[in-house]
Amino acid sequence: YKLELDLSEKVIVTAGAKQALSLALMSILEPQDEIIVLMPSFVSFIPQVLLAERKVKIITFDLDQDFGLDIDKLEQIVTHKTAAILVNFPNNPTGSTLDKFSIERLVSICKKFGTYIVSDEIYSQMNFETEFNSFYAFLPKYDRIFVIDGFSKTYSMTGWRIGYLIGPKAHIKRISSVQQHTQTNIPVFIQRGAEAALTLGNKVVNEYIDLLHNNLVFLEKALSTIDRLTFSPP
Repeated sequence: YKLELDLSEKVIVTAGAKQALSLALMSILEPQDEIIVLMPSFVSFIPQVLLAERKVKIITFDLDQDFGLDIDKLEQIVTHKTAAILVNFPNNPTGSTLDKFSIERLVSICKKFGTYIVSDEIYSQMNFETEFNSFYAFLPKYDRIFVIDGFSKTYSMTGWRIGYLIGPKAHIKRISSVQQHTQTNIPVFIQRGAEAALTLGNKVVNEYIDLLHNNLVFLEKALSTIDRLTFSPP
């Protein structure tokens, strides 16, 4: 993220990105709160919200026809009742990304209403043509931001279940207490595996991303030969 982090106060290691999301939502949501979930979304997002707080009001907000985020339209539904906005870019399942200007505007809107941003960035390194912009880069301007990431996608460690949550100091302290009495810690051999993955450097990751990009190019060419079929490349 190119920022200095206080690892003991603002970061917690979790059993995958899904647990990071669950803990963040549990820390934020209260009965009668509203949360905006961008759609389409990962299949677990809404169930995770309801597990965290069953009396919350879920407001779904559709991405536009090309899977972009209409910030002006989104701004119209954000109020002081909006506890959080749950975002996921690069997006699953569409592959769409969010540019820096859109992130700046969304942060500005949330700051106006005191709304938390919960950003699932598990696909952060899977960008083919654009530079990835993380919400965490805006934390110095606004401290109500949670960033979720992990090792499942970038390092193909899906079954290992290790991820992490970056967030406000007070929330991470609260979340740490919950994890302490439910899971204790991530098994050490899994932590060692994640450590080994980080020592590989960018070469292995870049080779993997290039492979995925070549697959995408092949698929685009194949689909473009089908009459009356239109599509939006990620």
